[in-house]
Amino acid sequence: MVMMKNMTKKKVRPRGPVFDYQDRFPLVMGAILMAGLCCYYALKGGLLMGMTTANFYVGYFIFLFFIGCTLVYIRWEIRVLDRRCNWLHDWFKRFVFQAAYCWAAPSLALFLVYVTAHKLLAVEVLTSGLFEVDLPWILVLLLLVNLGYIVAFLVRLYKQNRAKRKDLLKRYRLVIYERNTALQTKPHKKSLESVYEVRTQKLTANFKYGDIVCFSYEEPYTYLSTLTGERNIPANEPSLIKVEAATEGFFRKVNRSMALPQHMLLACKRLKDGKLELQLKEPLNKRVEVSKESAPRLRNWILEAVGKIE
Repeated sequence: MVMMKNMTKKKVRPRGPVFDYQDRFPLVMGAILMAGLCCYYALKGGLLMGMTTANFYVGYFIFLFFIGCTLVYIRWEIRVLDRRCNWLHDWFKRFVFQAAYCWAAPSLALFLVYVTAHKLLAVEVLTSGLFEVDLPWILVLLLLVNLGYIVAFLVRLYKQNRAKRKDLLKRYRLVIYERNTALQTKPHKKSLESVYEVRTQKLTANFKYGDIVCFSYEEPYTYLSTLTGERNIPANEPSLIKVEAATEGFFRKVNRSMALPQHMLLACKRLKDGKLELQLKEPLNKRVEVSKESAPRLRNWILEAVGKIE
């Protein structure tokens, strides 16, 4: 039992996305093309000179066999590296390992096959073009195979992330739809339970007035913020004056950049020159100054919320 446990291989947990590359057909076509190029340059260099047609085809299938084995090895090694040394986990380490195991080692193996073929057929290696033509072709073709796998990984990663984004958007729309349905069943009044409807091109969202902490204006757009920490949600109105009109005064413009509801006011203090200073509740938790021009208009509204002005 102990020996069986030792012989059992432990599964390596992938450190990133592992994709099932649709690479069988491209590898078969690549092997056929590479074998044809090898035979062409071997014939040009005198390696297959003088052979009969039958022997030439035999030589072609020998090249095809070795190149096919090399590409199958690269295919297997790529999947091993995806599990043990993913691009997203450590890209430099993956680059080094892929260059060594999927490019340098296979290139060396095919180069040794070429050298062996030259020796067996008694062709002079130094004058056959092996180093000038054949070796560069092997390096370039196997480099293209590796680049193809890198591009395939990036494309699969992009498609996976796009599918995740679509799924998240679908779930978000479902949540918004359920919340809108629940809110629309309640009576519409200008109170804490009233509903403010945000309409955008992609979706519609409803927010209770009691959940909105403020409207803010950042030229040229108006945004709202909520108690849950959501910020910069686009509002329907282009200005704070129109926000005040649309909400029938539930939200009041207190300065050029903010409109507030009464339930966010904690205290109010008089300043010099007739100005007022508002202390706001969480999550805003800050002081806001009201100009002397706006103070008379807002004084009674502020008193209803805080009771007195210090």
